Amino acid sequence: MSDGFSDLVVRSNAFFSELAANNTRDWFEAHKSTYTDDIKKPAEFLGDILAEDLSRLSGTTLKPKLFRVYRDVRFSKDKTPYNPRLHMSWSPIKPAGGPLFFS
Repeated sequence: MSDGFSDLVVRSNAFFSELAANNTRDWFEAHKSTYTDDIKKPAEFLGDILAEDLSRLSGTTLKPKLFRVYRDVRFSKDKTPYNPRLHMSWSPIKPAGGPLFFS
């Protein structure tokens, strides 16, 4: 069974291109399982792998974070409900002032 990691870039580019063109709740709900299986799970796996490597390089224990696909539109003129891109970060577990990585 494939973990989906090798196809993450191709599948996420295709999915987020379609999402940008169809940024509605109805479209996303119909394709939510695709997002979860083909993008979210492999991206979380990527985050864990990179957290280990970045922790080793920086000498600080880092934790990965995959940002939500849902947007906060309360104060925005743009009311599209979903982010058409994948955001991740790696931050120190202790706020002692280590490096923060963002993608």
